[in-house]
Amino acid sequence: MTRRVVTAVSGLVVVGALTAACTGASSAGSPSASTVPSASPSTDASTSTTSTSTSGSTSGSSRPSQGHGSSSSTPSGHPSSGQKLSTVPTSAVVTRPAVPLRSSAPFGNGVYARIVSVSHGTVKGQGPGVIAGQAEVVFSLRMTNKSSRAIRLDTVQVTATYGSAATPATASDEQSHPFSGRLPAGASAAGKYAFAVPRSDQGQVAVAVSYAQGVPVVVLHGSAH
Repeated sequence: MTRRVVTAVSGLVVVGALTAACTGASSAGSPSASTVPSASPSTDASTSTTSTSTSGSTSGSSRPSQGHGSSSSTPSGHPSSGQKLSTVPTSAVVTRPAVPLRSSAPFGNGVYARIVSVSHGTVKGQGPGVIAGQAEVVFSLRMTNKSSRAIRLDTVQVTATYGSAATPATASDEQSHPFSGRLPAGASAAGKYAFAVPRSDQGQVAVAVSYAQGVPVVVLHGSAH
């Protein structure tokens, strides 16, 4: 009987020891479970990684936007690389110093213009700016070619101004006989040009003559009385 009691007590002690051992083991494993929160930084890291990737995708999406802006900033009107532009040459108009009205005006290349005579009349023709009955001045001109080559007279232009304000005079075609054709070297040709000029302003007139692009303009100035 006593032996059974001892055996039972021993069994209880063993059971208690095993229970204590299990409890200790579970207590010892509990700290490893407490290390689980240490995974929280990795969660934060993944969050940071996600944030970084999101930031990267944002900056990446901004680049195409800038590229689109740069492409749209190029004016559509600009010529392409294969397109050629042509330039029109221009030359400055040179006017030589004025000479007396009834003298010879040199163009500087062997060609001369001269007003041979001045006559007066009354405007009778019709046209833009022409008023019948106005006082008229008719200039008889002579072109002389002392150069070594022929020149064209079809392009001769003659204009006139009058008064201290240099008012442009209206041409009167009724009495005009412009230059035409070619003027060979060593030859001369005559032309006649009429302008409406008030009698009160005929004491101060200027006649400009030109015949070709790139050739200076000559001016003859003085009284047309």
